[in-house]
Amino acid sequence: MSLRTLLNQNRAVKISLSIAAIAAIALVVGMQFRSASAVGDGKRIFITIDDGKTFQLHDSDQLPPFEFEGKTAYQANVFTCDGKTRFVGFVQRYTPQGKRIMEETRKKNQTTAQQNGRAMPSFNAALLDGIEIKRAGDKEWVKQSDTARANKILDVTCPHENRPADPVIP
Repeated sequence: MSLRTLLNQNRAVKISLSIAAIAAIALVVGMQFRSASAVGDGKRIFITIDDGKTFQLHDSDQLPPFEFEGKTAYQANVFTCDGKTRFVGFVQRYTPQGKRIMEETRKKNQTTAQQNGRAMPSFNAALLDGIEIKRAGDKEWVKQSDTARANKILDVTCPHENRPADPVIP
């Protein structure tokens, strides 16, 4: 007997297979949402006010640099090599133009989310010229659009091992 004949003749089998298919789809979607939440909620960032010597959590509403406790705060990009010890791999700031572009992008994404129920994050390539990074302790800031130099900073390795460090997501 073929599967089609079995399904046409037995309604209980048809319903059972339909429920199993729906459950499998729900499981896959649920796993995707669960793994997406492990990436962070996007509402917090690490900041530093002492060039990466220390860091703490802060709301991501303010784009760095901004004033915090009387000092200039920058975004601290935190890494780990053992899952316990954390360190600042590099610090990041927005230029005035970068802040403007990022604020416009946020507004656009928020409007799209309100209209459609959710938003696909948009990216403006000009933003790369408006973000500057440097290793903690360095003096010179590098635009992310300077890819050769920026990639050397973004390539954070473990201090005592020759392997990439793992980013810590707030």
